[in-house]
Amino acid sequence: MPTRDQLTDERVRALIVELGKAGIIHEDEAGQLTATREFEEAAEVRQSTPNPPAVSRAAVSEQTQQEFQQARTDSDVQTQLDLLWHVVTGRDPSGGG
Repeated sequence: MPTRDQLTDERVRALIVELGKAGIIHEDEAGQLTATREFEEAAEVRQSTPNPPAVSRAAVSEQTQQEFQQARTDSDVQTQLDLLWHVVTGRDPSGGG
């Protein structure tokens, strides 16, 4: 039976792979990170890999798409801009994080 540390390690590696697939981190970085064991190694990987790719349609949630469509239907340009800002930057346009 695997130890608690082994299970945690397995979960972290699976999360790293999913982050790479989702475009949150660069796929090269995800692959290299799953091969690391020490924090210093991971920091070196991060410094040597490019930034994540541009936002893809797959990375935009269904809820966000629906909110955008509703804002368009309502001619709510500000909400449309806010949603676009959030998708492109990952930050809340109101400054809330």
